[in-house]
Amino acid sequence: MLTRPQFDLACCALVEKYAHTLSSPATTPLKGWSWNEHALINGLGYLSRKTIHTHRLASGKDSEDLYTHELYNEEYEELQDESTAAPSLNTTLICQQYIVYSATFQVPAFYFTIHDHNGSSLGLADIVNTSLFRPSVFDTAEYTTFALSIPDQSFPLLSQGDHPTLGTPSWYFHPCESAHAVDELMSELGEAEWTTEERIIRWIEMWFMVVGTVMSQKSQMEAEITGSTKCLLDCVPTLNRACYGSIVRSKITEIVQIIKARMLRTSIAASRSLFRTVPSHSRSMSIEAVIVAASRTPTGSINGTLKSFTAPQLGAEALKHALASKNIDPALVEEVYFGNVVQAGVGQSPARQAALNAGLSKSSDATTINKVCASGMKSVILAAQSIQIGDRSVVAAGGMESMSNAPFLHPRQNPAFGKYTAIDSLELDGLWDVFNNQAMGNCGESAAVKLDISREAQDQHAIESYQRATRAWKEGVFDAEIVPLTVKGKKGDTIVREDEEYKRVIYEKVPSLKSAFKQGGSITAANSSPLNDGASALILMSAEKAKELGLQPLAKIISYADAGVDPIDFPIAPTVALPKALEKANLTVKDISLFEINEAFSVVVRIAEKVLNIDPAKINVNGQVNTLLVELGSRIIVSLVHALKSGEYGAAGVCNGGGAASAIIIQKL
Repeated sequence: MLTRPQFDLACCALVEKYAHTLSSPATTPLKGWSWNEHALINGLGYLSRKTIHTHRLASGKDSEDLYTHELYNEEYEELQDESTAAPSLNTTLICQQYIVYSATFQVPAFYFTIHDHNGSSLGLADIVNTSLFRPSVFDTAEYTTFALSIPDQSFPLLSQGDHPTLGTPSWYFHPCESAHAVDELMSELGEAEWTTEERIIRWIEMWFMVVGTVMSQKSQMEAEITGSTKCLLDCVPTLNRACYGSIVRSKITEIVQIIKARMLRTSIAASRSLFRTVPSHSRSMSIEAVIVAASRTPTGSINGTLKSFTAPQLGAEALKHALASKNIDPALVEEVYFGNVVQAGVGQSPARQAALNAGLSKSSDATTINKVCASGMKSVILAAQSIQIGDRSVVAAGGMESMSNAPFLHPRQNPAFGKYTAIDSLELDGLWDVFNNQAMGNCGESAAVKLDISREAQDQHAIESYQRATRAWKEGVFDAEIVPLTVKGKKGDTIVREDEEYKRVIYEKVPSLKSAFKQGGSITAANSSPLNDGASALILMSAEKAKELGLQPLAKIISYADAGVDPIDFPIAPTVALPKALEKANLTVKDISLFEINEAFSVVVRIAEKVLNIDPAKINVNGQVNTLLVELGSRIIVSLVHALKSGEYGAAGVCNGGGAASAIIIQKL
């Protein structure tokens, strides 16, 4: 582990040392780096360098040889095998490399981008086919579009993510894995005579050597280790600590002596003046938030199988299941954010009820969020922010709703004459546009006209959503996320394991249904959301806390955004929020593998497809059956987490009453 000032000291010392070292293949990993300070924030410096890698087809050979040009102050030196005949140029790759400080793991991290000679960025499938990495790295590796993993490792070896300082899309080796390998070697190099500064710098040198064993480069120390003694470094590309223990002790000792001799021959004078104070916020703002568990109850129809559960009871069941699914001690949860919209009659602090009934510590805090349909998603966003700023390490988030238990309201004042008029709290608090004094469905009709979304297009979407949900349930797609609920009855207990609504559709009647909100309109009972009950919960942690607990994260939070529009245009709001979240993540629509967009009305999804040019095959791949209200916002994140494949990016967007929306981008780990 290194502190930020220690990282700065070691990096600056290495730049100074190797600036005066002769260039050779042996010094390639350590030469050519320059120290860069952040343009706006002091204390966020990093190392960078650019290399040119030329693939040339050697004369009389069928294989490609790799030539590397290191760019030092706008000049480069060609490094090549002298025995190779002069070849003809085939293709050139430009690799921009960075060494940054990982505040989450308190170790260096290696980030890089690779472009072809036209400046086009290479994808992972192209990268693994280059000569930039040693072939042994990929022997047992599994890779997707956005990540490369070694079996049985807690984190991907290679992933796509944002440069922590520049915010630009990059590839990176997971800092935790490379640091493990360095710690193994450093444990053999313990030297009482080293000063603190010397040990820090030697740690960084060892780190460069480990990274160099994955890339097609040789460090100065590795160049001296030949013959059978090189077996230790051959293990490093797998970055598996267990492999070190299997090597004969004598070999480790022999290699350690070589490395130690090299280190002791080199005196690195490090000045304490390189230490400097880092602003207290700079580390906390870069803490990575990950999702380690995600569960949801079945979705019950209004006055259906789940009518006996209050919203907090449903929330408690979802939260208990999420914790139990990963054997997480409830006492670890420091804070809870839970969405709940129709709160009349629910009782004080619905989120607190759900938390304590799920077994959380009484010392934990809980906050109930009301952003209408986006409440559950906003809860997840707030949980992520709490972790990213360093305020919390473990936070639970979710949403819960029981429309079946929404009461009718009577005015407190007695009428002077005549009858009482009861008000439906479900309609007033959840389904009524207070700004235009009309049902939310009328806003949907307005949006359909503005964006020219036909009745047929909406019906087609509704039918497809039901069909996708039916297929998903049949194939067991939701099994990993569902919380079975026991419903007590006069004839015995019933266990509810499936959503209720998807089985109630009659496809033949969908095209002939009357419009529900406007004479001659396009929105019907089939292509708008049914009323329902349900809850969902997610457990978020800092990546460091997940590592400490030995938990494999499901996904990490990449970015999020909120957006506001005219209240009548609320169905259009996701088309504003989603681009904002994508821009923060430096991603485009094409980079997203799966989308989850709320189906309060089918017109919402059709508008998103049209405005954002999203492939319909990527949206709600397992159906939503037009789930409504607060549980939806977190529920679609739960389903998205489980639907994505390792390394893929997913985006979720939810519109909400009042003319707004929330969106979130995650990456499956």
